[in-house]
Amino acid sequence: MDNEALLISGADIPFVEAQLIIKQPTYKEVSLIGEKSLFNGTRLLTFTKKMLNEQDKTGLEDKTDFDIIMSIMCSTEKIEQKNEVTLLLSLLFPTYKIQYTNSDIVLVNENGIISRINNLNYEVFKDILSSMFCLNETFGEKEYNPVGRRAEKIAAKLEAAKQKKLKHSGNGDQTTKVAIYSQYISILAVGEQKDMNELTGYTIYQLNDEFKRYQKKYAFDMNMKARLAGATDLDDVDNWME
Repeated sequence: MDNEALLISGADIPFVEAQLIIKQPTYKEVSLIGEKSLFNGTRLLTFTKKMLNEQDKTGLEDKTDFDIIMSIMCSTEKIEQKNEVTLLLSLLFPTYKIQYTNSDIVLVNENGIISRINNLNYEVFKDILSSMFCLNETFGEKEYNPVGRRAEKIAAKLEAAKQKKLKHSGNGDQTTKVAIYSQYISILAVGEQKDMNELTGYTIYQLNDEFKRYQKKYAFDMNMKARLAGATDLDDVDNWME
């Protein structure tokens, strides 16, 4: 998704291919489900076979990424992953009831009108999610433990990818609390002298954008202070307004 103006504004995002409007939830709304469910839900919904090596792709040649996701979502043995995805979808589509079939995520509004996310529009949905939640910038892979031999292999790959790890999430323990954006809010509240209540009204994209900009300004200001104090041999830093 390349509409940065729409993302930075926090406005709802048209998902034309499914005749839906996607709400960009604020952090305050995300707090209703927790950051763990946000991370796990988005990572499962944006799973790709590209994570797998050639051996683990064997037998999946005729399966799309969405097919694999739905096989996990329709599992009857474990429901934690399904619940986390459902919680996330409830934030993105707050006026819809969420249902699942083997081939569709079915959304039913209060008037009984049905919309579907399926193989025909999934790639667009995935692109919107990745942009909204800055997945390529801040999110690591989390543990899913889906059911079934093939799904278990996929889970193992996601677990291995987790070794990249979220740099702000602690010591790597599986029980580590996921609190990246609450930490962003705390830092920005002090660093920019802003009210936390104002910051919790930001979307995830807005929080991520402002935090990155604050990091650049902090590095720039510290570099300038060191130079004015006579420090030499300092690395150049980018102008924080670029």
